[in-house]
Amino acid sequence: MKNNFITVAEAAEILSVSKARVRVLIADGRIEAVRFGLRTLMVHPVSVRRFAKLPIKTGGRKPAIAK
Repeated sequence: MKNNFITVAEAAEILSVSKARVRVLIADGRIEAVRFGLRTLMVHPVSVRRFAKLPIKTGGRKPAIAK
């Protein structure tokens, strides 16, 4: 049977972020995951691909326009 999930580490590698950042994205609901037991957290790969295509929000200010 084909595995339909990837690990947090694999998702982090795909997104070029840390495992902790992937866990934050899961907690925020931006990436879908399923918990198996107490410790195992598996990520839906489609959710990771979908997130990877979203534009990055920096949250910073717009640069000032020089006069």
